[in-house]
Amino acid sequence: AVPYEDNHLVTQVQQQPNLKNDVDEAVVDDTPPVDRAHHAKLVELRRRQKELKQKNDIANLRNLIHRQRDLLKAQGQELTESSTQLQSCVDGIQSNHALLNESERRLEEMHHRKRIVEGMVLRATEQLVTARKTLSEQRHRK
Repeated sequence: AVPYEDNHLVTQVQQQPNLKNDVDEAVVDDTPPVDRAHHAKLVELRRRQKELKQKNDIANLRNLIHRQRDLLKAQGQELTESSTQLQSCVDGIQSNHALLNESERRLEEMHHRKRIVEGMVLRATEQLVTARKTLSEQRHRK
């Protein structure tokens, strides 16, 4: 906790934006020793304030980086899962295409067999009709 006197000085520092922060700067000092001590405290408080602000900014940036890393990690995991699911879908589609191609090949083969069997049936039917006709003619001649 900051003592009351330091709180009072902090308030003064905040109210005096033109207060010099550079202690090394050569200043013609004709102020009484009490004011010089007061001025030195103000300068020291301003320096400490700046240092604390920088530490706070660094801590905030670390937290931001940590959260961003967590988000990137989570997104990476989601991307990996999505890629795995996508690959699974691609594999399924390829498998279905292979099955479809095999089915189409078998269907074409069956159509070919059907044409062959239909041709054989047609020839057998024609032979049967011819044989019956011949038989019928032979019976009519007798």
